[in-house]
Amino acid sequence: MRTRDARVVYLVLESATALLQATVWTTAAVYFISEAHLGPLQLVLLGTVMEVSILVFEIPTGIVADAVSRRRSVLLGTTLMGAALVLTGALPSFPALLGAQALWGLGYTFTSGATEAWVAGEVGDQAVGPLFLRAAQYASLAAALGIGLSVGLASLELWLPLVAAGALQLVLAGWLALAMPETGFRPVPRERRSTWRHLVRTAGGGLAAARRNRVLLALLVVALFAGMSTEGIDRLWELHLLRQVGLPALGQLSPVIWFGVIQLAGLGLAATVIGPARKQVDTSDPRALCRLLLVLTIIEAATMIAFGLAGSFGLAVAAFLGYGGVRGLREPLYGRLDRAHDPAPPGAGHRAVDRRPGRRGRRGPGRPHDRPGGRPDQPWPRHRGRRDRAGPGRCRPRPPVHPDQPAPGRRAATA
Repeated sequence: MRTRDARVVYLVLESATALLQATVWTTAAVYFISEAHLGPLQLVLLGTVMEVSILVFEIPTGIVADAVSRRRSVLLGTTLMGAALVLTGALPSFPALLGAQALWGLGYTFTSGATEAWVAGEVGDQAVGPLFLRAAQYASLAAALGIGLSVGLASLELWLPLVAAGALQLVLAGWLALAMPETGFRPVPRERRSTWRHLVRTAGGGLAAARRNRVLLALLVVALFAGMSTEGIDRLWELHLLRQVGLPALGQLSPVIWFGVIQLAGLGLAATVIGPARKQVDTSDPRALCRLLLVLTIIEAATMIAFGLAGSFGLAVAAFLGYGGVRGLREPLYGRLDRAHDPAPPGAGHRAVDRRPGRRGRRGPGRPHDRPGGRPDQPWPRHRGRRDRAGPGRCRPRPPVHPDQPAPGRRAATA
């Protein structure tokens, strides 16, 4: 019997998700490189397959959440993601890993937005905001614990974090089946559901808005090149440290500990420096904001180049953390400038074009437990409940979602 309070279930779900994602992604690349013997192209292809899977299945799985049951959608997604992680750890061959990444992407689309829409329907619009904030705090702590758990397990066997996290996610799915209530769900009418036709229409509207507004067009171009420039470092920074720079010896300890240290350093940097600095920036003057973004973009590019050319471990880590910190500050400011020139309300118009598949599964500094979603700089859109991916464990509170609204993860207005 499902007698657990929805608030408790949601807090457990978000905390466990942050813990398990940190457990997986802190050392996953080391497993891919050392156990599966993947090269740079194969590492990038893994991420590409995952993102394409999410893009393809986002609309069909959104219909399940909107028309059948958000609870069932979350349960199915959690189960598929757990199975994909077990498969990833058990079969270190490239074809099997590609299949596992596609399966994980499919599972994620069942949970994308459905989780937030479910809890909003259960607890109500007034209570959901504080609940999201509390979940963000718990997720931050859980992510830090997950980093330690990942390093500890990987020090024994590199496949252990993946298999253990997958098994625990399957256990989580079983617990949710017993504890997760659903009393506030009402199917979304057919005409309000997200469809591919809606996606094409909103994308066309976004491009039209960009053509009419030179600032929006410039922002769209910047987003395109920024996304392309970050793909390499997000997917390959562990490979660079392992094969080009080298990791300092730690006596009898496993060198994999360094990746946990780097992630924890990124976590601390985001919490103590980037977050407070972001609040001090004056965003009321668009021209000043543009100049600041130009400076930050130049610094970000410089730190990326410094990381690529670094010949010592200390310099490489310093450049990498600097890159992550500047990027974590730049992306929200870019989003604010984007919104200042957006002629449409949040969740509509050109943002359908701008929301790319995102940085799913990428393991940048301070983002060890990224759940797929999108940019940290976006407002709370009408259709998509997003996580802040610029910093570790900082899950952005979602807006109140009415039970009749489509699950805020559907691609109708969107990756």
